Formats: sequence, structure tokens, C-alpha cells
Amino acid sequence: MLFEQHQKQQNIMEQLIRWGEGEPLLRAAILTSSRAIPQAQTDAFSDYDVILILTNIQTFFADRS
Repeated sequence: MLFEQHQKQQNIMEQLIRWGEGEPLLRAAILTSSRAIPQAQTDAFSDYDVILILTNIQTFFADRS
């Protein structure tokens, strides 16, 4: 079960990276909170807090999807 949880976590991180690579306005993405600490105890309810550094926020502000 621990391996499955790690694999799911890895898949989510890969999805975030792929999404970010396709966003031309994105300059950096910073993972914060317990997910950013390698030895932190996380569970299925631990969210992924990501700070986005953009060249222009208007596109993201106008389209909240």
C-alpha cells in the first residue's frame, strides 16, 4: 500500500510538471506545505499547494478553469 501511495504521488507530480511545461506564461512552480518536505507524513488528504510564478496573471484570472 505504501508503494501504491508513493506511485500515485509520483503520478500527480508528473502531471503537474507536464501541465507546467505546456503553459507559456509559467516561469516557476513552487511546491509548498508538507508535500515539499521529503520525510513528512502525508496521507490521501494531504493536498498539493503550488505557487505559480507567471509573466502575466490576466489569462489565469479571466479563465478560472
